[in-house]
Amino acid sequence: MAAPMWTRRLLRPALGARGESRRKHAGAVHPGVLQLPPALARAAQSLLQEEGWSREQAEALGTRLWGHRPPELWGAEKTQQNPEPQVRYTAELARAYLAVRLERDHAAVGRALHEIRLRAPAFTPHTLLDFGSGLGTACWAAHELWGRSLRQFLCVGTATAMRELGERLRHGGAATGPAHFGPVLARPSLPAEHKVQWDLVVGCYALGGLRGREARAGIVRGLWRRSATFLVLVEHGTRAGHRLLMEARDVLLQDPDGDSVEIFAPCPHRQPCPRLRQDRACAFAQRYQPLPLHGHPPDPARELVSFLITRRVGSPASVTPPEESVMTSPEDLMTSPPGGWARVTAPVHPRPRHVPLSLCCPDGALRRMTVTAARHGRLLYRQARASRWGDLLPLPGDVESDVTPTKAIKSSEK
Repeated sequence: MAAPMWTRRLLRPALGARGESRRKHAGAVHPGVLQLPPALARAAQSLLQEEGWSREQAEALGTRLWGHRPPELWGAEKTQQNPEPQVRYTAELARAYLAVRLERDHAAVGRALHEIRLRAPAFTPHTLLDFGSGLGTACWAAHELWGRSLRQFLCVGTATAMRELGERLRHGGAATGPAHFGPVLARPSLPAEHKVQWDLVVGCYALGGLRGREARAGIVRGLWRRSATFLVLVEHGTRAGHRLLMEARDVLLQDPDGDSVEIFAPCPHRQPCPRLRQDRACAFAQRYQPLPLHGHPPDPARELVSFLITRRVGSPASVTPPEESVMTSPEDLMTSPPGGWARVTAPVHPRPRHVPLSLCCPDGALRRMTVTAARHGRLLYRQARASRWGDLLPLPGDVESDVTPTKAIKSSEK
């Protein structure tokens, strides 16, 4: 069966003349295995070897941070419980965080920033605001992607020990000496002035440390006002992390300035999150290369991450008209499949002659689609086989005849 013309336009630039590059297609946004920048990896290993760290302390800290969830997210009956005390970072605990979270944090924020780099190639930020900066991994990840254009960094973090350790990492592990990038201004709180805007604003694991919905809503609005183009929020790929992001998403869309908010990723729509109604996390797996802290290179590991990327409508990097919810791609920014773009929300397991996919669709529904070469053409079939968890998939025009609602699938599996 011949492929529809719109699938040929989408896939031919990525597949090449002979179809040799099938792993890279118009909707592929997954970055593969992420590694720390060599300078950051050397500085981290040097610091940990010279000053030491406790493996037990690092593992306990990692478990505590992953399982943290603000009580007010889970109903009135749990808000009365004593809240878990916040982590107070000493120099020793900051090194434990470095040992257990550095690569994971870099992989999480790198996953989100990589999608911006692919889908908005004209975006060249000059300034970066990193809220809840920790060790400054967002600055490192952004510098990897836009190092030639970034000229100014502002890191906001309340923990003095973390800011000092992050500054040493930037200087190669030493207290002084040449910095890998900069200039970087570090401070414990956001500037009071709202009129100064930053091209890229990042909040990585920052919302979970704030107590109360009003406090989080105030921070989210403040970050958006300070964002000239992109606002990136990253949380753990848990139900709590997803709820924090959806709470922030509602704050932005319901704000008087909500018309200027474009949901860039991962949602292909502005409707209420269908995963939230199912009490399930919308998360994506990102593989990363751990540091060889025990003498031998470890195998790649996996981090589950939830993220939210919003773009200001009318900004220089905004290539999509505000009235259209179209997912753009690096190969052809103006290409629009008939059914729009859907997000692959689960691992992809191709089967003989068909590929079942779990999708979040532009109409705000979760659906299952089975792609076959006979029904959809060889090009779309190849794209589906090459897709990974978190990629985008162009939908055919007659969506309802090709996909099955997730609710129907779940009931049939019981």
